[in-house]
Amino acid sequence: MPDFADEAQKRTDEYLAAALSLQQHRPQEEQHMKDGVILCLECGEPIPLARLRALPDAVRCVGCQETHEATEAA
Repeated sequence: MPDFADEAQKRTDEYLAAALSLQQHRPQEEQHMKDGVILCLECGEPIPLARLRALPDAVRCVGCQETHEATEAA
């Protein structure tokens, strides 16, 4: 008979597997490039190199990403 900890671990594993599956099957947005510079998907301005070093697959500048996440959460 499983105890409380075993049941909690089982549910955690199931949640993690579901979250990873959703992430893997979510369509990825493509980066837009012009003259070798990656442009923000929203405002069209170049994405700063520091952001791309931290997040190489970024498709939005920090400001536009924050706005995008805020509207998704609403």
